[in-house]
Amino acid sequence: MKEEKKPIGDSLSFEEAKKILSKVHGDLIFLLEKNNISDYEMYPALDVVYLMFREYLDSQDCLKLIGVVQHFELSDLVEYRSIDWWFFSALAFDADIKKITGIIERKAIEEQKVHISSSIVSDVVESDPKRI
Repeated sequence: MKEEKKPIGDSLSFEEAKKILSKVHGDLIFLLEKNNISDYEMYPALDVVYLMFREYLDSQDCLKLIGVVQHFELSDLVEYRSIDWWFFSALAFDADIKKITGIIERKAIEEQKVHISSSIVSDVVESDPKRI
């Protein structure tokens, strides 16, 4: 019998969801400060969502974040009219799920390539006998 995989959000507790949101909040603040953005509401939150998914989160964090948004009420997790609300409401209500899925898939492939490449290099280094 084939075991059915649960969506990642189903396995997240409320505390785990809060930890994920805290990490994303820190990354978001870093991005805004790095780009000298103080009045964030003047910028399209959706653009920042895509940027965060492409540049700041690995594929597993992206999947966890999607799970959080799909399985928890935003009002239970973030304060209304906060920077988090601006970001997460754009992700929950405005983001193109096909575009997000494409970003995650590309990231996962790139991460696999890096992992495989580093594994091959470390295997070659370990198996290469030193000659005197």
